[in-house]
Amino acid sequence: MTLYRDALIEDSDVSIFSILTAMSQGDRTTLLDIVNLVRNETPGYTYLEVGSDQGGSIVAPLSDSRCAAALSVDLRPASQPDERGVDFNFPENSAARMRKLLVEAGVPRGGMLKLRTFDADISALTMSEFGRLSDLVFIDAEHTNKAVFRDFVKVRRFMKSDAIILFHDSQLIFDALINIETMLDDEGVDFCSLYMPTTIFGIAFGKYEGPFRHCFEKVSYDKNLYIEKSRLNLRAEIAANQKRS
Repeated sequence: MTLYRDALIEDSDVSIFSILTAMSQGDRTTLLDIVNLVRNETPGYTYLEVGSDQGGSIVAPLSDSRCAAALSVDLRPASQPDERGVDFNFPENSAARMRKLLVEAGVPRGGMLKLRTFDADISALTMSEFGRLSDLVFIDAEHTNKAVFRDFVKVRRFMKSDAIILFHDSQLIFDALINIETMLDDEGVDFCSLYMPTTIFGIAFGKYEGPFRHCFEKVSYDKNLYIEKSRLNLRAEIAANQKRS
């Protein structure tokens, strides 16, 4: 079973995502492409996810024999705000339910054993609780600019200097991403950041910077055009939501 799932990951086969997830098919392919980059560069990598919901995106690292540990951080709110001006509800939102769904989705026993869950805000956790630094981070929690920027600031404590961090729904939280890039530039940090297909934004640090740019720069969006289009679409969606309310 594990070897079979490794083959799915190596082929970027989105059928491995057998749990309901908000990620589009393009997002799933991009995530698997990134997982492949990391697993090839760093066998035994650690994956950290902020905002797991039902576990739809953490399936791949858990099913990957080259992933040594998968950490899930999720405060598990009943609802949370969003940049679109609406609140999104998360019924039955618990780590226990996520574990049940992962088992039902066929995640191998070895994969489940490397899963650690934290029902907490990332800002409340310490390195002693984590016990290890992460190579790959995926932020997909509250989709407000304030929350995304805060999550990035707080999660950096748990990242290696050689790491990749991904953000879902970049078309909503682009202002936070601009602020993050500005902060890194001000700090003099070397990094490569790309708006990747379809709504994933990635930042690569250290040894990943070159491979990340080589693999994804040609298929990524022009930043200025992407942000301009996203801003117009977001304004229209906010206006439509206000009209409905």
